[in-house]
Amino acid sequence: MIRIRIALSGAESRVEELEPCTKCEKFTEQNLPASCPNDGTVGEYAVKPGKYEVVVLSSDSSSVTPFKGTWDLSGGDKYSNCFYIVTKKRF
Repeated sequence: MIRIRIALSGAESRVEELEPCTKCEKFTEQNLPASCPNDGTVGEYAVKPGKYEVVVLSSDSSSVTPFKGTWDLSGGDKYSNCFYIVTKKRF
């Protein structure tokens, strides 16, 4: 099973790892979800306010393209983001 790892670098740096989702549907390029599939593993993290460079990787980094982005997080607010893995056909 593939785990998702979230690396935050900014006002504080940390790496969090989500356990694999055993009941999640497997997505391919032919069956992408129309919105966030709400049956996955959830992680909640409290971080200091500030600007963060974010990288979301999988434990199988050889076949999954990582997400890279910047988040500007304010104090006292809640934010959410949805990540899921899309399996590509290997030749």
